[in-house]
Amino acid sequence: MTRTVDVAHPDTALAELVRLAREGTDVVLTLDNRRIGRVIAESDYKPKKRIAGLHAGLVEFSDDFDAPLPDEFWENE
Repeated sequence: MTRTVDVAHPDTALAELVRLAREGTDVVLTLDNRRIGRVIAESDYKPKKRIAGLHAGLVEFSDDFDAPLPDEFWENE
């Protein structure tokens, strides 16, 4: 069973949504008819396994990345 709640017009208390989630109801939060989140019971939460170095080499930094910025930057000139 799925329960959809528009966060712009909440008609249900948070405690009620948590109770529904703990009972197995899929609680979907929406805003302007777009899904923005879900309420799930902690026991149902399974974080995705992170893999170190998965995207190695995809990001490049310039040689002066950590060089101090000029005073003009901070003075808004």
